[in-house]
Amino acid sequence: MLEHIPFSVDDIVLRPLCKQDADRIVEAMDEQSTLYMTDRIPFPYTLDDAHQFIDMNTVDKMAGKGWKDIEWVFAVEHDGVFSGAFSFRFQNDLESKTVEIGYWLHPSKRGLGIMPKVTRAIVDLLFKETDCIRAQAKAFQVNKASIRALEKAGFTLEQDL
Repeated sequence: MLEHIPFSVDDIVLRPLCKQDADRIVEAMDEQSTLYMTDRIPFPYTLDDAHQFIDMNTVDKMAGKGWKDIEWVFAVEHDGVFSGAFSFRFQNDLESKTVEIGYWLHPSKRGLGIMPKVTRAIVDLLFKETDCIRAQAKAFQVNKASIRALEKAGFTLEQDL
C-alpha cells in the first residue's frame, strides 16, 4: 500500500499522519458534531491523545505490512491543509475479501465534496490491487452528510437501524 502514498485525487492528498497534524486533530475532535458522529473518540480529546493516534499510525508501523495485515490510516490534506483522516481495514474470516472504510473531517472542511472523491478513489484502488469484492462503511443514522458522501461515492444503503 505504501507505494501508492502519497495518493492524490484532484486537490486532495492522502499521506501518512505526522506530528504537525496534532493541533488540527484536537480541533476536530473537540468539535461536538465530530464527537457525536464517532464512537471511539475520548472526551475531552487532548494533544496527548492526538500524538498517541499519530504514533499508532506512523509509516514505520505500516512498513512491510500487507493490505490485510492492519488498519491503514492516512491523513487527508485539502489545499495543503490537514483536513481529516481516512482509514480502511479488511475484515476477518469469511469476510476477508470485504474492506471497511472510515473517515472524519475537520469541521472547516465539511461539505466540500472531499470524502466522496477520496472514498471512490481508494475503493477503486483496492478493487484493482487486491482480491477485494466488497467495500462497506457504517454511519450513524443521524449522520446524513456522511450517508450522502457514501452515496456520492457509489455506495448503496443496505440497512437502516
